[in-house]
Amino acid sequence: MKFLTSLTFIAKYILIGLGFAALLILLMPNRFGFSFNQQQTVIPIKPDNTSEMLATAKAAVVTLQVQSKAYPINSRQCFESVQSFNNQQNACRFFNNGSGVIIDEHGHLVTSAHVVTFSSRGQVFDQAETLLVEFSNGLKTTAEIVGLDLESDIALLKVASDKTPFLPLSSKDLQVGDPIYAIGTPYMGFHQTITSGIVSAKFFAKVSNYLQIDAPLRTGNSGGALINAKGELVGITQLSTQEGSEEKLLQSFAIASSDVAVIVAQLQTNGEVARGWLGLNGEMSLNLESIVQENQLSNEQTNKLKDEISKLPFSQGIVVTGINRGGPADEAGLQVLDIVTEVNGKPLYSTSDLLGAIWNKKPDDKVKVTYWRDGNKLQSEVVLGIKN
Repeated sequence: MKFLTSLTFIAKYILIGLGFAALLILLMPNRFGFSFNQQQTVIPIKPDNTSEMLATAKAAVVTLQVQSKAYPINSRQCFESVQSFNNQQNACRFFNNGSGVIIDEHGHLVTSAHVVTFSSRGQVFDQAETLLVEFSNGLKTTAEIVGLDLESDIALLKVASDKTPFLPLSSKDLQVGDPIYAIGTPYMGFHQTITSGIVSAKFFAKVSNYLQIDAPLRTGNSGGALINAKGELVGITQLSTQEGSEEKLLQSFAIASSDVAVIVAQLQTNGEVARGWLGLNGEMSLNLESIVQENQLSNEQTNKLKDEISKLPFSQGIVVTGINRGGPADEAGLQVLDIVTEVNGKPLYSTSDLLGAIWNKKPDDKVKVTYWRDGNKLQSEVVLGIKN
């Protein structure tokens, strides 16, 4: 009987020990080498195809080496541009380099106009005689100029080769903060480099919509490709601002592809771009003091203009300071000191807004101009002309 009692006592504590061990294994299975089949959420990692996308885009971007015709050594061009001569020279030539993008299957190539032209004292005196085009794979060919637009600084070329890789101009509207990549050949010593960044700002200047980007651009990048994260051609790189030492880049810019497409369409057809012209000069309504001084307004005119401006939303309106006699605005009945507030329903707050409202309009296109005069809101239809 005593033996059975002892055996029961031992069995009891063995069972307690086994239960405690099972509890530990259940709570900390990994520590004891056990695992249980539990469903876990697995987040798939997508492969990064950025390099593949960039390689595809890069194939359509080219390096340009440009040469002028020969000029007599005693010509004005040589005298103003060549730093030094030697006794054996009897002529001089000029050279440029830059980048370009093939935009269609026919071998049309877009670049910056300043890459394929030559200037002295801010005036273009000639365009390229020889254009050598080099692809990213090292193949070379030649090109000829189809058309130039100096105002937008865009040139359209045609390469001699067929079946070249191309990157069509995209109509996508980028937003500030969107990621971008710039492809080009800076300094000729760095063949087909890629820099990246974001869109820092968007603005209109002169005749084009620009993208300010923080991807570095240097000499030679002009005319290169600006692409988005999908590899679409969203801009043509143009210029950058630098410190006086030219060592530190401050800002970089590109023309939006949607604008380039409008320019290219005219260059293909006409070899040049004809833009609509209003035939008036104006100043922002905010600059009242400047308008008064420059136009030598009387006290009566000043008070009247000030009263007109005060009735408008803050900073809206362009005060007409000059009318070209016989021009489109003159023919439509506009007068000096009219305050133009809208063009085709688009409010105007700056002279850039005024230019932007007609930048893609052609001569003979019609626009509706809304303006204020003597407290009355008026509207005229203006038939755009062409500036001589």
